[in-house]
Amino acid sequence: AVEDMQVQMRKLSMEEKLFQTTCELLLQLFKRAQRRLDHTCKAMGGLWIHLVFFSTCQVLVIMTALKLHATGGLQMPYTWWWGLQDFFHLGGGLVLLAAAMGNFCVVTSYFQHVRVHTLEILTKAGCPPSRQASVMGLLAARPLGMHVLF
Repeated sequence: AVEDMQVQMRKLSMEEKLFQTTCELLLQLFKRAQRRLDHTCKAMGGLWIHLVFFSTCQVLVIMTALKLHATGGLQMPYTWWWGLQDFFHLGGGLVLLAAAMGNFCVVTSYFQHVRVHTLEILTKAGCPPSRQASVMGLLAARPLGMHVLF
């Protein structure tokens, strides 16, 4: 009976050590990936803000100019080569906005999905719910994903 208790105590001790090691490795992995993303966001945040602001203004100016020309708000005739310029700048502005906002949303969405994926892996591995809650609490301590100018 004493030997059985010692075996159980060793198993519990080994399980605890395995859980702590796994948690530490998992958190290091998340922190390293988030640190790289934070570094990139810090380096590119100003450019990203400029890109979004510039592209938004570009699209608004072209749309306003097209509306004024279509409704006769301007007294000058619309020449054919202005259409090429407007098409280029409107298309370019929309592409840049889609790229900037799409990149932001896709990266953040993937990072948010990491928690769900981690929970699925822990469940498949037979991890007790109390341990799963501990890991989820650690992962929820900081929002994962892109953070511009924070």
